[in-house]
Amino acid sequence: FKISGHLAMTVEEASLQDRKCRCFSTRARGIIATLLGAFSLAVAALLVKVCATALSTLDLLWGRAILQTTGLGLFFLIRCESPWGPRGLRLWLCLRGILGCLAVVGYFMGII
Repeated sequence: FKISGHLAMTVEEASLQDRKCRCFSTRARGIIATLLGAFSLAVAALLVKVCATALSTLDLLWGRAILQTTGLGLFFLIRCESPWGPRGLRLWLCLRGILGCLAVVGYFMGII
């Protein structure tokens, strides 16, 4: 038996449910995710340009950080997972976060 949520189902039922959920192949889902990522980056750059006339760069970064932290906090809360990752990778994830933050600051400074 495979446990999914609060319901116990057989392996065959779980396999049938997995097939129903997959409308696209793995490759198609990857392409769609890449296109959505590129589109969201373009929209973010446009919003930075538009908002830069009224707000400073640090104000934009502060607002973005609040929105992302809230969204990711809710995501991990719903999934009942630790936002810090597995114990062996926490240092690397923190380093990636710090370097990513510096990269975003540089990107925003370059746009404005």
